[in-house]
Amino acid sequence: MQCTEYEFGILMGVLLSAYGKVADTKTIEVYYKFLNDIDKNILEKAFQTAIKTERFFPSIATLRRIALDEIDAVPSESDVIIDMRNAIQDFGIYENPQFKYKITQALAEELGWETICNSPVEKLNETLHFRYKSIAEHYKKTLQKGEAFNVPQIEGLHARQGRIRTSKSISIKQQISEIRAENE
Repeated sequence: MQCTEYEFGILMGVLLSAYGKVADTKTIEVYYKFLNDIDKNILEKAFQTAIKTERFFPSIATLRRIALDEIDAVPSESDVIIDMRNAIQDFGIYENPQFKYKITQALAEELGWETICNSPVEKLNETLHFRYKSIAEHYKKTLQKGEAFNVPQIEGLHARQGRIRTSKSISIKQQISEIRAENE
């Protein structure tokens, strides 16, 4: 989501104050024009980073470079593979998995959670390697445009079959005995 002119004005005010500078309206409008395509959270981080690291008042190009460096901070392929393995170990095929990274969740959605859980480690690593780059690039482009990278929640087998209650107050043992009772 992009900054409104008002939000951008606040960011610029902080930046100007940090450097003891004063800017006219035209200068702020030019900065806004060339920076408003960047997600406001990333832009805010870029302004903070500039204040911490730049000796002189940052140009538009400097702020864009810092912001794009923020976007490039996507998890590595090995981080995503570890995240996927942890989800398989922690949740298995039956539970709704939770992931540390949205890219991992996007891969699981694309490849299918059941397929992932049933894949041999070598095949899974190969498949993740093959698909990681395109999803990571899509993730970066989405952030650069200031759009949300939305991925649907992935369901385990029990949830897909409507057998697991979402309430945490009921234990797994109770759920299993209820399922057995239903099947008798």
